[in-house]
Amino acid sequence: IDDENLHDYSLKEYRVNSMPLIGWSRGLTMIRISGLSKKIKIKSLKDTLAEVYKPLIENNQIEIIVNEDKIKAAIFPVENKKQFSFLTEAGLVIGWVGYLKEKSGYKGGIRCYRKGRLILEKDFFGHPDTTYSNSINYLFGEVHLDFVKATTNKTGFDKDSAEWYEAEEQMFLILEPYVKELLKRTDKE
Repeated sequence: IDDENLHDYSLKEYRVNSMPLIGWSRGLTMIRISGLSKKIKIKSLKDTLAEVYKPLIENNQIEIIVNEDKIKAAIFPVENKKQFSFLTEAGLVIGWVGYLKEKSGYKGGIRCYRKGRLILEKDFFGHPDTTYSNSINYLFGEVHLDFVKATTNKTGFDKDSAEWYEAEEQMFLILEPYVKELLKRTDKE
């Protein structure tokens, strides 16, 4: 489809354009964006895509190409990484938690995904965050909450839902020993 005016939010009818798929066996969705009013930093765009769609890229569920460069999944500098999983009434929760290495350039927190897409960049699941102590900034991990509804703009989860409460309760317990360990550390300048 083509949309020449993305600033026009009225209900529109789109014509589907057909393109030959040469060399593609699984299908293709191509999104071409042009005529932007702002300059895009290509490296920043690639880094963002590598983080937002990390699980999908890692599991070969999607392939993202920007200016002929294939995006690789982000690699986070983490130590003492431990996998976890638990079952809630709504579904299976999987993930991992560990500690960020010093001077990693990343902010701490648990990255929350829904169906392979990053929804929430950092959550502490009821534990104190970095405003309480800088040492908490070393807590890092991923959790997949495929059964918790995301907000319509995909910037958060429905934290008033029973599905979130149940997952949050278990995540609090999983993170507790890591948070206690980090709170023992002295804040570094």
